[in-house]
Amino acid sequence: MFIQDYIQLLLKRWWLVALAFGVVFSATYVWTSRQVPVYESHATFVIRPRSESVLGNDFIRALDTISNRSEINLTFAEVSSSNLIHLKAIEKMGLTAAEQSGLSASGRIISGTNILEITAKSHDPIIARRFADAVGVEAMEYVGRLYDVYQMEVLDAANTPLRPTTPNTSLNLSLGAFLGLALGAALVFMLESLKPAYKEMDTFNIVDRDTGAYNKSYFSHRLFQEMARVRNTKSPLSLGLVKVNFNGDELSEAEKVEALRMVKILTEKTVREEDILARFNGTTFAIIFPDMELRSARSSLENIRHAIGSVAHDMSPVNGNHPLGSNMGVVAYTGGRLDHEQLVEQALKDLSQSAPE
Repeated sequence: MFIQDYIQLLLKRWWLVALAFGVVFSATYVWTSRQVPVYESHATFVIRPRSESVLGNDFIRALDTISNRSEINLTFAEVSSSNLIHLKAIEKMGLTAAEQSGLSASGRIISGTNILEITAKSHDPIIARRFADAVGVEAMEYVGRLYDVYQMEVLDAANTPLRPTTPNTSLNLSLGAFLGLALGAALVFMLESLKPAYKEMDTFNIVDRDTGAYNKSYFSHRLFQEMARVRNTKSPLSLGLVKVNFNGDELSEAEKVEALRMVKILTEKTVREEDILARFNGTTFAIIFPDMELRSARSSLENIRHAIGSVAHDMSPVNGNHPLGSNMGVVAYTGGRLDHEQLVEQALKDLSQSAPE
């Protein structure tokens, strides 16, 4: 299938795509709206040597030690992330159990610096800001007792977040819209692939089911094409008709169909690969002979009649006679205003005037 075919298929079942989109998008909206928002607040602190404890060159060496020894900075970050510090901050703030819901904090060292960033999360933006500052204060007091040489100093106080970090409504709805459209398209293609095989055959098949030859619609299409090609290239084209005649009423329908199938098989072996064999109607076959003049086409039809005769000899006689015979008609086309229907009429006329064998 080409891209245009996929687009037409989606347009044909647009309601299914719209339904899937509506269901998934609505479910995403409801799920997002029911999520409890989480706010983040950030406070930053500088880790530096104590100026009153380290003077002159010792201050520079202490500062260089902080920059080159990551374990000192990481210690400060771990302290600010510890449960002990958090519990002390919560106690100082006097938070209730409900206000502590969703409350958390963590510290990290900003890469390549001596700056500690404390991030607090809460369902309330004010509590998130207060908790970030409180954790920073408790961490400063703790490391003040832990180190005589290093200390934390406030760089930026915590901010009050204006909007929650989660849920991300725009992102969730965008993903919901995309998944809804994708689900709808997948359902359309799945339903198309599950369509009964016989429906597809009725629409696209070009082969006669009984005999295995091409059917009449495909024959008409190819004859039209070949006649158009003749008008452009001036090459010869012949059209032959072979009618299989069943003698008497002794043969069943199944036996007649089997005989026609054998005629088709033997005819294919007789004609060229580029020749087009089709079942024109009940017991009549049509053969398109591209690039073949009338005399050669007539000779080819004679060979086909001999093949049909071999099928008759293999069948049991009916009232002492061969159960089937044939007659043929052939016409040529070399260009002009004659259309394919008129050419078929000429072939049918020649067929009706030929003597059966």
